[in-house]
Amino acid sequence: MTKLIGEYSTLQPVVMFYGLSLALTGAVYNLLWFYIVKQYLHRHPKIDRHFIRRASFWSIGYPALYLIAALLSLVTVRGSLFLYILIPLFYLLPSTIDQQLLDLSDEAT
Repeated sequence: MTKLIGEYSTLQPVVMFYGLSLALTGAVYNLLWFYIVKQYLHRHPKIDRHFIRRASFWSIGYPALYLIAALLSLVTVRGSLFLYILIPLFYLLPSTIDQQLLDLSDEAT
């Protein structure tokens, strides 16, 4: 997929397809995340409900941003490609999930 966008990044349908496929991947991840929350995390005594809400909001952002970037390709392909570069950089920042895991590991030591 990355090779496709690398070779045909000036074609709007290719740029849109790339974003939509990443948005779909994020949506599937969210299905898994919400299943885990419903089945396991909401009953865990050490996991804060506030954490679950923040982490859920964080995880929804991934497919939403890629969907926005894909739709932006209808207006500007370059703007869409720019967002495709920025989105992963945003997710390199420490997240809510990272903080909760650090808190749990501090409690264990």
